[in-house]
Amino acid sequence: MSRLLFANAARLKRYRVLWGCAAVMLAFVLMRIGMQYREHVKFGFETNLDQLMFGYTFLIGILLAVFCSLFFGTEYSDGTIRNKLIIGYSRSEIYFTNLITSISVSFLLCLVYLAAAAAIGIPLFGAAEAGVGTILKLVFGTLVLSVTFCSLFTMLSMVCGNKTAVAVISILLVVVLFLAAAYLNSMLDAPEFLTGYEMDAAGNLVESKPIPNPNYLTGTKREIYEFLYDFLPSGQAAQYMMMAVKHFWKLQLYGVLITAVSTGAGVFFFERKDIK
Repeated sequence: MSRLLFANAARLKRYRVLWGCAAVMLAFVLMRIGMQYREHVKFGFETNLDQLMFGYTFLIGILLAVFCSLFFGTEYSDGTIRNKLIIGYSRSEIYFTNLITSISVSFLLCLVYLAAAAAIGIPLFGAAEAGVGTILKLVFGTLVLSVTFCSLFTMLSMVCGNKTAVAVISILLVVVLFLAAAYLNSMLDAPEFLTGYEMDAAGNLVESKPIPNPNYLTGTKREIYEFLYDFLPSGQAAQYMMMAVKHFWKLQLYGVLITAVSTGAGVFFFERKDIK
């Protein structure tokens, strides 16, 4: 298996898609720093490093969807997987080698963002206001989230041999997940009471009496929405990006669960796949 890892590493060195993903991640953090600094200078908005520290959680899922589908899909189209089987490697060895490769790439992309954010953001905005312990804990959580994304996209790429189809399915999956997270967040953030304005007897505009918000979630329904927001990788990404993680260890548990189930399913179906 070590030879397979070395082969993948050698291939990554000259793989343009990887370096393109790294360039996109770098451009993204530079854009966020530039926008935040402009707002601070032009409008006087208070800003700090915390606001951009974990922005990569928004982008990492999309980049991994592209990388995994193209990198592993090429192995099918070029006959590389068939050759590995002929040489004598087992299907599980091939699968876990690719999973480790995708995880390594995800950590590299996260590091690109964090290194640029620290190198440029600290001189401009100062150190993060959150404590070192909090930052390290959240970094750990985002790495677990990255592994979760890797397990999902590696499963899709290894089970389906068509790299174009996998790329489309993976990107659509990310879009759907983030739309679902946005909807869940909006419902959970809905205020319990609504206030408006009305005219008093003197014709003055005054604040009206608060009325219950019919869209405010309560009871079991709210618990279900909170569970989904914590369980979905996109919901976790949104919480890390805003540094608003309420149930940290639940997120880790859900991430490990998704990784275990998707990896187990991926190995199961890959073992039974007809590779021509």
